[in-house]
Amino acid sequence: MREITQAEEAYPGGFVRYRIDPEVSRLSRGKFVKVECDGCGNEQIVFSRPSGDLECVVCGDVLADSSGGMAEFQSRIVAEVA
Repeated sequence: MREITQAEEAYPGGFVRYRIDPEVSRLSRGKFVKVECDGCGNEQIVFSRPSGDLECVVCGDVLADSSGGMAEFQSRIVAEVA
């Protein structure tokens, strides 16, 4: 059996889980943003890395298109939510 390094954790049965560096993980996450719908003026909070297209809950206009990473926003970003 091979030696386990500091970046790995050993589990029973020989499985190895790699630890994620918290600093790298923190930098790679998306953010929540408040956007304003161009159609009706509604403001809502959405995630900046959505898995699907984002639509306004009031009028149904597209707020952002999913692009496999950061969204391509079609509406104005009002603020970042902490």
